[in-house]
Amino acid sequence: TGMWAEREVIGPGECTLLHWDVPDAEGVRVVGPGTDSSMIMPPRGDLEVCPEATDWYELKGLEWENLSRVQVTVGE
Repeated sequence: TGMWAEREVIGPGECTLLHWDVPDAEGVRVVGPGTDSSMIMPPRGDLEVCPEATDWYELKGLEWENLSRVQVTVGE
């Protein structure tokens, strides 16, 4: 359970898919560059992200508690 990136290292201008699976959650929020943290997502899903620089994405519960996090590295 938790969140993981399909590709944790991407090149400039590239995107990757974040996947998560938190079976016991009613819903989750994905927080990080290019995401809408106010949007409640299903407990299992994926989201394409295209960070411009290396950064963290966090998976949070409905009460903003930390569930998981993953770093996406933007290489040369």
